[in-house]
Amino acid sequence: MEPRNFEDLGLIPSTSLDMTKTVLALTIGFLVISCLHAQETSPSPCPSATAARSARISFVPPPLEGKVSLGVYNEWGQLVRVLHQEAEFDEFTIGADALSTKWDGKDDYDYDLPAGKYSARGFLVAPMKIGAETITSADAAPPGASSIRIKLVANPLENNERPTVDITAGFDDDDVYLQTIDGLPLVTVIKRQDAKSVSLVAGRDNKNVIVFLSNGANARQVEVSGITKMMAFDCGPFELNPPRFLQHIPARTQFSGRRARWAHRQECLCSGSAGAAPYQECSKRKGERTLITFINPFASQRANSLLVSAR
Repeated sequence: MEPRNFEDLGLIPSTSLDMTKTVLALTIGFLVISCLHAQETSPSPCPSATAARSARISFVPPPLEGKVSLGVYNEWGQLVRVLHQEAEFDEFTIGADALSTKWDGKDDYDYDLPAGKYSARGFLVAPMKIGAETITSADAAPPGASSIRIKLVANPLENNERPTVDITAGFDDDDVYLQTIDGLPLVTVIKRQDAKSVSLVAGRDNKNVIVFLSNGANARQVEVSGITKMMAFDCGPFELNPPRFLQHIPARTQFSGRRARWAHRQECLCSGSAGAAPYQECSKRKGERTLITFINPFASQRANSLLVSAR
């Protein structure tokens, strides 16, 4: 029988081979532990790898048959996300005493918004009557108002006897709709087609409005009746937590190159503004590298201890 390996030939002592296997096993184990430790202590420069965050929003629907438009607002009252537009009740999670939905912490352009205080409110809109479309010359169309104030049906579940809302006309790539002046769509009126501008004119009474769509040459007009058949509701304030990955980044970390750009992106995520930099201490050049010291207020004590142990 021919020998199968060097040990059988007597070229490598058995004890030396055992020692080689032991050293190789220890080396592999050390590399695995080092990789795991590096993943734990090094923040990922890729925001897409972050854990999802969400806020649960609940409300008691007003006693009115219709569809729901719901928006998320920041602490300054600005609409940051149209969460639901003309939604049916079955688009929400139906609980024992309330409807609920989730917000992923992003704005309408799919960007993460900073952690902090937000609120949600909306309208339940009853079916409205959309009149027949008529066409006139663009010059014959009257000048539209910037907004029209209408009185809503009082919501018996809230302490507001006769609420009002300012509405205007808005459009997207496909449709023209009535919306609040802060941009929350309420009801779709007509297809946009080739319209370049839209305007709103008060109707015969405070329950009707006329929407004009102009393409520069002609104007289409549609009357919308029953616009007061809406009830407002308020979901109240809530907190949006920071992304979980920020809690694993040390409170004071320096980045360069692509990670410097990542640190600048997270500064915008935390503060909501690229101009205000409470989370970016300084930026300086060192040779060909730009160094950014990222100040993370959401760091946990574990993240800080990991930084100390890595020094």
